[in-house]
Amino acid sequence: MAFYTLEATRGEEVLHLKSPLTAEQAYARAVELGNQGFTKIVAIDMTTGRRITEVQRLLKDLGA
Repeated sequence: MAFYTLEATRGEEVLHLKSPLTAEQAYARAVELGNQGFTKIVAIDMTTGRRITEVQRLLKDLGA
C-alpha cells in the first residue's frame, strides 16, 4: 500500500503535510484543502517520490 504526503499552495502560502496518508486519506484531505482555497495540490508518494498533480488519480489506488 502506498502512502502519500501533500503539498498545497494558497497565494504565497505553501503548506507541507508530512504525515503519511493512505490514498483515500490523501484524496479526502486534498478535497478539504481545495475547499479551503488551496490550489496546486500535489500528492507525493513517500516511497517513489512521484508527484501526482491530479489528485483524482489517487482514486486509481483505491480501485475506483
